[in-house]
Amino acid sequence: MRKLAIVLFTVAAMSGSAFALDMKGKTGVGLRNDSFEVRHFLSNSWAVNAGGNYTYSKPANAGVSDSYELMLGGFWAKEIYTDILLEAGAVFTFAPGRTAGATDKFYGINPFVGAEIMIKDHFGFDFKVIPVSFQRYDNGSGVTTKSFGSMTGSVGAHIYF
Repeated sequence: MRKLAIVLFTVAAMSGSAFALDMKGKTGVGLRNDSFEVRHFLSNSWAVNAGGNYTYSKPANAGVSDSYELMLGGFWAKEIYTDILLEAGAVFTFAPGRTAGATDKFYGINPFVGAEIMIKDHFGFDFKVIPVSFQRYDNGSGVTTKSFGSMTGSVGAHIYF
């Protein structure tokens, strides 16, 4: 039974003609949680995405705190039902910033699985489940911490053209 499941999964993954959606060459612009995101489909099965956000605060008893987050990743997509894409990939995150005047850096990798529901081929609503993430944080004073994050998720919406 396991061999049959592997064969069926492989055949489904390799068959490019099963797409009712033609995503090749489409670019999507949208939002994911609090970040701006752009994604581009290189083919019906492979896409790259990039995103970013900026935060700024000035607490009363501390210096300025600001940071920006840059995200770059890619994913594999497979249409599993009419207008529903199954997605799996990873996003790399780099976030330098200042906290109370000290420069800090954050690095992370987030593997994910998710799905995107396409509406009229020009609008997509998706969610990602990140089962585990690796994070490295340098607080600017030589102290570096590494950690694994637990399960999280995100939602996004994109307009494709």
